[in-house]
Amino acid sequence: LNHTSGFRNYHTLMYLSGFNYDRDYYDNQTVLNLIKRQKNLDNILGEKVVYSNTNYNLLALIIEKLSNQNLNAYLKAKGSMGKNRIPLVQTGKNLFVRLHSQNIKYDFTTTDKYDMIVSFSGTPFYFKRAKIITKSSSDLSKYTGSYFSEELQTTYTFNLENAVLNLSYHNNEDITLHPVELNKFGNNDRTLYHFTTNKVDQIIGMLLSCDGQVKNIEFIKDQTQD
Repeated sequence: LNHTSGFRNYHTLMYLSGFNYDRDYYDNQTVLNLIKRQKNLDNILGEKVVYSNTNYNLLALIIEKLSNQNLNAYLKAKGSMGKNRIPLVQTGKNLFVRLHSQNIKYDFTTTDKYDMIVSFSGTPFYFKRAKIITKSSSDLSKYTGSYFSEELQTTYTFNLENAVLNLSYHNNEDITLHPVELNKFGNNDRTLYHFTTNKVDQIIGMLLSCDGQVKNIEFIKDQTQD
């Protein structure tokens, strides 16, 4: 419940896999199966605080297992507990803290090394703005092709159209990507696509990160298309 488990946020994982909330069905067992497929945690247990709805789903499964009751029935018997919003308070120029957890601090003062610091109980995490770079269509062609993620059970397909790199996957078509750093692209929606290479600089895969709650989901490129 302190969000220090390192488990990836299942909402973000489902979004990245192309899940359609209006059409497709899921339950806590679906979430458990999804998390069991993940090869890595986002961080070492207890290393940092990163919000993840997965923690609540796993807690629900534990409660149901121990109580031998459906969670709704259990909460009705015990009395449900609502979640409160977490307000922030400004303490100085570019400085904020959480109202009820003032050991969590946000510093938006920029330096030549970083642009933001988030501190959890005195442990700082540094953030730097990415510098936008440009790519020619010939450079972009090496990223095209199909990439499969065992963790998401999803294939991402990258293609070039009018010298722009686009992405398509289940329930999502023609998402325009923008270069941000060497072998890294963004979609203007908090998602980073980091293409990986071998020793001869050939693209062999991609690491997917999103929302600050999921990082480095592995995709392997289909080399038969090259």
